[in-house]
Amino acid sequence: MGAARDIVLLNAAAVLWLCGRAGDFLDAARLAGQAIDCGAAAELLQRLVERTNRSSGTI
Repeated sequence: MGAARDIVLLNAAAVLWLCGRAGDFLDAARLAGQAIDCGAAAELLQRLVERTNRSSGTI
């Protein structure tokens, strides 16, 4: 996946680090990489898509 994966990894690591889920940026990058590699990130995105589609008709 190359550059696209790297960009997603950097963005996810920044969020993890800024909200205190990791002690430093390198640790955050490792956590983000693990979430991507094991499929947890894709699973979470799928749940977000499903929830968004379910509630799209309500205000």
